[in-house]
Amino acid sequence: MMHAVNVCEVYYDCLRAKGQVHADELLDSLIAGDVIIREDMDVNFWKYAGRIKAGGRISLADTFAVSLAAREEAILLTSDHHEFDPLISQGSLAITVQFIR
Repeated sequence: MMHAVNVCEVYYDCLRAKGQVHADELLDSLIAGDVIIREDMDVNFWKYAGRIKAGGRISLADTFAVSLAAREEAILLTSDHHEFDPLISQGSLAITVQFIR
């Protein structure tokens, strides 16, 4: 599963790099691959994301991934060492992060 904020981030990155057709195909492939797109935005959810953002150097979109992983007691999959390595070394994340590359 992915939070809608993270899907938006992937979409706009692809749109910028490859154009509309590729970005739409990427979105279609996520949906076809049974990725569940979550749109949680209740107060506890976004406050948790805000606490993560205030506590470390991390993108706002990634704080939503952390918040979703915490809510679901799931492993966060990422390739973003730049953002997550410092937080992991500080021990400031209450979730498990697994790097996919």
